[in-house]
Amino acid sequence: MKKLIFFMMLVVCMTASAKNANDTIVVRKPKMVTIITGDSLQKVDIRGSESDSTYHYANTIQLTDSNYVSTMRINSSDFGFSIGGISRDHHTHHVEITTDLAIGWTSALGAPANMNTRVFSSWEIWYIIAQYNWHPWESSKDQLAIGFGIDWRNYRMNGNQYFSKAANGVTSLQTVPDGANLKFSRIKVTSITVPLLYRHSLSRRFRLSIGPVVNLNYHSSILTKYELNGEEVKDKAKDVHVNPVTVDFMAVLKTPCLSYYFKYSPCNALDTSFGPKFQTLSFGIYL
Repeated sequence: MKKLIFFMMLVVCMTASAKNANDTIVVRKPKMVTIITGDSLQKVDIRGSESDSTYHYANTIQLTDSNYVSTMRINSSDFGFSIGGISRDHHTHHVEITTDLAIGWTSALGAPANMNTRVFSSWEIWYIIAQYNWHPWESSKDQLAIGFGIDWRNYRMNGNQYFSKAANGVTSLQTVPDGANLKFSRIKVTSITVPLLYRHSLSRRFRLSIGPVVNLNYHSSILTKYELNGEEVKDKAKDVHVNPVTVDFMAVLKTPCLSYYFKYSPCNALDTSFGPKFQTLSFGIYL
């Protein structure tokens, strides 16, 4: 399919005429024609025509995340069209704006022994509202990206310990009353996130992205549920003393089936003057 699209584009560019209906571009007697092909890039560049020695036409088809991204430029026009997002081509630089969603699990590393958090009960949902993907080099294998999004993650405990926030703002681990059955106790943190990534295509179907993610943690809460004497008891608290800014180090591996992400933060999730000390590891699926 990729070769067929490229062949059709090449035939259009090499035929003779100055302009045709629809989006067919024909150039008569070009001065120079350059054709570039690669694993994930096919480009036709035409300079000069019979009637205009300064004429310049460029058309690029690039395979990005198993989709075709087509970018066209004629003379001074720099705007193009992208399948799956907004794109802009400026000289040899190509730009896309995308959205992404990640769903995974959270683990508390270095937590106190009695903080019995469960990995597959502690969820993370991460929505990248807009990500600016830029090809600053002619090589189509390398890309830089910066994004803006929202992250929801929680740290959930089972057993007989629960999170409790005292009047002085200190979050501690408490034991449920005798005879109580703890359903769960969790701390939830909501953050504005800014990922800064370097991406490299390992092959046509595999790509690795690495870089830091800056988290601006602006909201937090505690929710505990347990049963006592046949009745459900809820214990709620807001504004847990989380660290306002934390940094994750992230890797995303794109495969032919799915993309997987891994994030590790060496920063303490809570302000240790007001709560237990632990760091965060999360992993999951990157859509």
